[in-house]
Parts: sequence; C-alpha cells; structure tokens
Amino acid sequence: MATLTYQTISIYVWYFVSEVAIGFVGGTGAAYFLTLSMVTDDCRHKLKPGCSTVPIRIGVASFLQIVGAIIGNFGVEILSVDSKANIESHTMSYIRCSFIQASIAFVGLMYAFLYVRETHFPKREGFGYTEFQNSNLDLSSENGDDAESVEVRQSPPRRAGPLKYVGSLVEVLTEQRPGFTRLCLCLSLFFVFVEFLALDTNILFLLVKRAPFAWSDKIWSIFSLVKTSVFGAGMIVCPLLLTLVHWLGKDSLMIIISIAASAASFFLISQATTTEEIFITAGLGILTGAISPGYRSFLPRMVSKEQTARLFTVVHVIMTICPIISTTIFNNVFSLTLDTWPGFVFFLGGILQTVVVFGQIIVHILMRPQWRMEKMLREHRKNEIVTENDDPREEHRVVEADPEQRSVSNTTVMGSDIQASQENSSGTPRQGILKV
Repeated sequence: MATLTYQTISIYVWYFVSEVAIGFVGGTGAAYFLTLSMVTDDCRHKLKPGCSTVPIRIGVASFLQIVGAIIGNFGVEILSVDSKANIESHTMSYIRCSFIQASIAFVGLMYAFLYVRETHFPKREGFGYTEFQNSNLDLSSENGDDAESVEVRQSPPRRAGPLKYVGSLVEVLTEQRPGFTRLCLCLSLFFVFVEFLALDTNILFLLVKRAPFAWSDKIWSIFSLVKTSVFGAGMIVCPLLLTLVHWLGKDSLMIIISIAASAASFFLISQATTTEEIFITAGLGILTGAISPGYRSFLPRMVSKEQTARLFTVVHVIMTICPIISTTIFNNVFSLTLDTWPGFVFFLGGILQTVVVFGQIIVHILMRPQWRMEKMLREHRKNEIVTENDDPREEHRVVEADPEQRSVSNTTVMGSDIQASQENSSGTPRQGILKV
C-alpha cells in the first residue's frame, strides 16, 4: 500500500500503522516462532520417552529459514531497479516484490488454515520418574540426591482479562518443576540473551571496510554467502553426527560445542589482520550453526507441550530486545577503540560467549541427575514389560496406550536395543505395573 500511494500518502504513515498492527499479534517473529513450536511439538510427539536424539527436522527448519533469507535477498536484488535509471520502473520493482511477498504469506496462511490441526490435548500429568516413588526400587542408595522427592502440582487456572497473556508467559518461568529444571530454564534464557547480545554482524562489516582489510562490496557479499551457507549446513550436520553416539544431554552438549566455536571465531577476528583469517572464521560456522537447533531442542524439553509456544514467545522477546542493547553498547565500544584496537569489540564478544559456555556446562551438570533418573525409569519400564511378556498369567492383561506419558526432560540415553523394545511394546507399561 505504501508503494501504491506514495505520491499522496507518506510511506511513514503506512509503516507506523503496519508496525502497530503487527505488534498486536506479536510481530513477525511470533508467527515464525509459532511455526517452530509446531515443528518442535510434532517432533516431541513422535520421539519415544527418554529419547536423547536431536530431531533433524528442527535443524532442517532452521536451515530453511537461512535459505529463505538468501533467496529473498537475491530476489530483491534481481527485481530492484535503480531510481536514477527510471523512476517508474523503480516503483514497479517495489510493487512486484511486495506482491510476491504477500502471495507467499497468503499461501502459508491458507496452508495453516486448511491443514494445521490441534493434535495435543493437555491433561493433568506428573513427571515420569515420580513413578519410582511408589515402586519397589531403592534409588536412594544408588543415586543419593537423585532420588529426591518431587512434588507434582497442577498448574493454577489461567488469569482472565487483558493481562492473561503476560501472566501465561510469566507462568512458564515461575512454575514449579522437578529438581533444578526451573533454575536451568531461567539460566538458559539468560544465556540466550547474552549469546544474541554478542552476535552483531554490523560491527564486522564496519571492521572489514577499514584498513588493513578494505573489502569491497563484492568480497563482503562472497563472505556473507560462504558464511551463511556453512552456518546453514551446520544446522543439519551437527544433529546428524550426534545420532552416532549415545550420550546424556546431546542437545546441551551441542550448545556447548557450538558456542565455544563461536567464541573462538570472535577471538580470531579480534586478532585478524588479513582477509584469509576472516574467511577462516567462516569455516567455524559448521559448528556454530548448531546453536539455533540446539536451543530449539533443549529449551522445549524443560516444559510441557502446551507451554512450547509461550516459551518461544519469551525467546522472541529476548531476541527483539538484544539488537537494541547490543547496538548501544558495542557501537560505542567500537568507536572508542577504533584507533587503538579495532577488534577489541570482538574480543569482548568472545568473553561474553565464553561465559555462556561455562554457564551451559553448569546447566548440563545440574540437569544430569534428572536425565540419569529418566534413563533408569526407561530401563525399569523395559524390564517390567519383559517380565510381563514372560509371565503366562499376564496373557490376558489389557495394555493401555498413553502417548502423553513423558518426563519434563526427554534428553536421556537411548540405545538401539531400547528402541527396538519400545517399538515392540508401544512404548507404554501395562496397566497396574507402575503406579503414579
């Protein structure tokens, strides 16, 4: 509309109106994170309880975001016409771009309207490993504090009124959870804030435009294309590599490794004096690309399915605030150290990311007892199912399937033998064997 009426109405009027209208529905990021929450919930629905695999579809969804941004930028470059050449052609190029954008958005809206359906209906449920409390297993002698009693309570009713949405977001962060889960969730969100605070490519653009680099726009475009491509490839390669091992907390380990690689690239940039050294940091993107799918797999495991979208909304708020704060801090630091040490701002960013690495290690250590407890529960269920199958008195026992049975964290070890057992037994213990 701004392009069609630019001669009679200022484009800033349409810009202000559109931003306000988009803000009422959460902004463009809300729609993006809503689609991510759909993918995440669908992945969790198909993963067996106790599975530690990082879903490949989360990495693919993140990669498609990168590819979409690249295609969009190239499309605008191809369709755009310089205003100095022909003002009418320049106007029509904007109209074409706007029409393509609106058409793709309409197709996505119609697809969601026709094919997206609710598949999860929340109910009151406890955490899986609380079943040990009424079982005959003596975990206190084996795990010490790991067998600590966990109080399970039903979430309070949601508030009514204009503040219900804000209250639901706060509820995600304050709701009581087993062990250190609530603490680890809040710490992880804080580390997301610090991580995105340090990621600012605008400073890198200003750095490489100065001597001794003096990059042209062509070199910068090549570097951006290479870095984005390698970064996107890492979103798929890293989760695939982790399928070869059976470790506790694969997604947490992926976050630690990827942020450590990002910190290393920042330290290299802070000391770089040649173009080749800058391009070497792009190669580390194969590891840093795992940051996005790592957090998108790790964070939702700490909450129930009906809270995934609200959790991603909190992440979106953090990502919206970070560029404002980052620009204010790092631009001033870059200006103050421009003549003495131009790369100091990247050294500072590397320090912040190193803090995140050690913080994530602490989160990983705090969550390990719960992952280990979940592993023991899975082994216990497997043994009970095997015992039932061997007992002739259990031949006529009815099996109740409960696809919603899961713990607060599904990030635990699962070997191939356990997978086969769960596939043969529908992944659910028989009625009356385990009592909650």
